[in-house]
Amino acid sequence: MPTITISRRDLERLVGRRIKDLEDWLGYLKAEIKGRKGDEIEVELKDTNRPDLFSLEGIARGLRDLMGVKKRFKFGEEPILEVRVRRVGIRPYIAAAVVKKVRLSDSSIRSLMHLQEVLDRTVGRNRERTSIGLYNYDLLRPPLYYELGNPNISFVPLGFERKMTLKEILREHPKGVEYGHIIKGSYPILRDRRKILSFPPIINSNDLGRITTKTKNVLVEVTGTDLKWVEHVLKIVSLSVLEWGKELHPVRILYKGGERITPDLSQEEVTLDLLELERLSGFEIKDVERHLRRMGYEVIKKGRRFVKVRVPTYRMDVMHPVDVMEDVLIS
Repeated sequence: MPTITISRRDLERLVGRRIKDLEDWLGYLKAEIKGRKGDEIEVELKDTNRPDLFSLEGIARGLRDLMGVKKRFKFGEEPILEVRVRRVGIRPYIAAAVVKKVRLSDSSIRSLMHLQEVLDRTVGRNRERTSIGLYNYDLLRPPLYYELGNPNISFVPLGFERKMTLKEILREHPKGVEYGHIIKGSYPILRDRRKILSFPPIINSNDLGRITTKTKNVLVEVTGTDLKWVEHVLKIVSLSVLEWGKELHPVRILYKGGERITPDLSQEEVTLDLLELERLSGFEIKDVERHLRRMGYEVIKKGRRFVKVRVPTYRMDVMHPVDVMEDVLIS
């Protein structure tokens, strides 16, 4: 089961209130405390189908829903950046978003890096299916290009001080040695008009691909082999970065055969049969709407027998009304 370490101080900051009986609240999210050390809490997540909870930021969002705490963000409608996808071989998909007006601390950066590592390892299948990059948006010179690069082009990889060619990175950089087999002799790069941002899924650049406490606007990108998961992981990560910011803006991805706007924050709609809920639970549940809202659902229509809800955009595990019923029972 995934285990994450979170700062209680940062958690309460994101939730917006002091939290008593934290372990009881975490139980609603199928999580439990495994250890404590000062401000840090080790949390084990019991549901591997909820990658949106694999971070401090996701847990904070879930607790706010449970407690009825509202936090408002701005969601831009028009894309503010364009990524042009050219021939990229075995890793054909990319999705991106821009989060603006962020206020990052050393601990929040560690939290986002930890989320990136957990998602790369779990749903990303050790970066084979998806991998994630975060960049200082203000340093970019659009448009961006996702394409195959020449193996002899060079940039300074994250954590290094000298330029290395793509071939050298695969041969000498620890991440190149660890993950080089994924790209099977191809050299996908993400670049702007001047510089290379990253060599996915291997390593970011040391200037554009590094966020610090001075970063005010963040580009989030995900590349991979499965479009559905690439775009879903983008939603999880961009919404997590948004917890430290104020605005989320979409990006236009231009493929040879068309375009996609990411992130797609549309919500699935599910109709709940209240009689079926009572039959499965064995008892009458009063105030179903309140329990639905506590679990993050938006109630859009309620009748005597049926309730229609919108599923939170970051939930991929809700595929059937029974999944919604389970959440009601947990609440």
